[in-house]
Amino acid sequence: MNPVTLRTLALALMLGLPLAAMAKQAATKAADPNEKCLGCHAEAEPADKSAAGKPVLVVPEQFHASMHGKSKVACIECHADEGMKKYPHKSPGPAQCSSCHEKAVQEYAATAHGIARKGGSGVAATCSDCHGTHDIKPSIDPASLTNRAHIEPTCATCHGSEALVKQGKVPGGNVAAMYHDSIHGRLLRSNGKSKDQVPICTDCHGARHAPEEGSREQRRQGQHRRDLRHLPRQGEEGLGGQRPRQDEARSTS
Repeated sequence: MNPVTLRTLALALMLGLPLAAMAKQAATKAADPNEKCLGCHAEAEPADKSAAGKPVLVVPEQFHASMHGKSKVACIECHADEGMKKYPHKSPGPAQCSSCHEKAVQEYAATAHGIARKGGSGVAATCSDCHGTHDIKPSIDPASLTNRAHIEPTCATCHGSEALVKQGKVPGGNVAAMYHDSIHGRLLRSNGKSKDQVPICTDCHGARHAPEEGSREQRRQGQHRRDLRHLPRQGEEGLGGQRPRQDEARSTS
């Protein structure tokens, strides 16, 4: 081979190898934008809490299997508070869901949950109460908190909590128990009906469109709820089951 050609190839290799290494390093960095965050939060203990009383443990396997993890969403895209890019960082505020889900957050603000939260209620459900935090899965996933088969225990976390009901913090009484005992609840637990054929909480009440407390729509739904409890029990042999307890509602996810 011509000596000039050899020198040219050698020079190209010398220049190309560092560039390839840099490109590979950049690709690795881009592949996991949360490596630094998980390096600390994966080492936390389950009982460790932030100054706001929130758990700080993030299980990498759960996050990577979530919708956000699979989409390579960076932690600081949700936890966008000023100063979060520095370490040690301050205690973050709630995740900013509106940075991506602006329309959904606007719809939530007009619901009974959103209005109650704005009015100072500390127990009104927020996005993470229904969808989860670092383990959010699409609703079609059987393990999702918002999957049709899981909506009953998800809603029962608050609406089946005897403590919240007794404190008057959840209007309407133990509506999770009412649903559980209704024809819809019994059919949901039976094997004779497809889960897609049985009305669940969100089919009647909506998800982000829950009616405002005291509104005509809510009163109409309340009457419908009372009617459901007195429907004839036809063809219900073998439709038993235990009510989901508040302390078990999350354990099924």
